[in-house]
Amino acid sequence: MGKGLYGTLLFLLLVTGIAGAQFEDPDISGLLINNTRTRIGQEFYRQFCAGWGEVHTRFSFNINIREIPDARWGSMLVVEINDRQAFRKILGPRTAEMEQEVEKAILAARSYLVHLIRTNGNLDTDDLKGDGY
Repeated sequence: MGKGLYGTLLFLLLVTGIAGAQFEDPDISGLLINNTRTRIGQEFYRQFCAGWGEVHTRFSFNINIREIPDARWGSMLVVEINDRQAFRKILGPRTAEMEQEVEKAILAARSYLVHLIRTNGNLDTDDLKGDGY
């Protein structure tokens, strides 16, 4: 009976936050997320990661490479930055121009990041924080 009581008490203390710090999800940014399914998508993701390199900015972002496969047309590959589309292209199953398309995707993603930094760069000040509501 003693062990069950102590376990229940410890559980209640942890859940209510009395015995320790509040548990919050940390803000994670700068990720390249792979949401591809086929060989074409995996190769696109691999080449994108190799060509992307390190970005040295204060802006926090996540890049999601998403694939929508189609048996007849190939795969639609979408590069999203913070859930906004920066690049989209349909690649056939025997695409010889994969490297060129990856370079276009990297350029599109970098130009989109520059746009985001220029338009949202001053939102870190105290009077412009939040969403305005």
